[in-house]
Amino acid sequence: MHRELRKTFIYVTHDQEEAMAMSDRIVVMKDAKILQVDTPEALYYEPTSTAVARFVGAANVVTGRVVRSDASETWSQLRTGSSRRRAARPRGRPAKK
Repeated sequence: MHRELRKTFIYVTHDQEEAMAMSDRIVVMKDAKILQVDTPEALYYEPTSTAVARFVGAANVVTGRVVRSDASETWSQLRTGSSRRRAARPRGRPAKK
């Protein structure tokens, strides 16, 4: 119906999977406040808060702290005690697999 009528639709749901699959843009809200308005891809790859990251799935949340960062890489100390290095990449672009 959306494609046929060529109109904007607002669909309210608590089903994250449905929202991610059906939407061009998503508004993530918590406690009646807008946390982020973005594309599903941007919400997944670049959430602006822990609450938004949890919206797209707890698997996206890693607890730790950044211990060093420069233009080429970032080192993080994870809560588990292990450390991780991530090569820098342009913002807004998912890493290629």
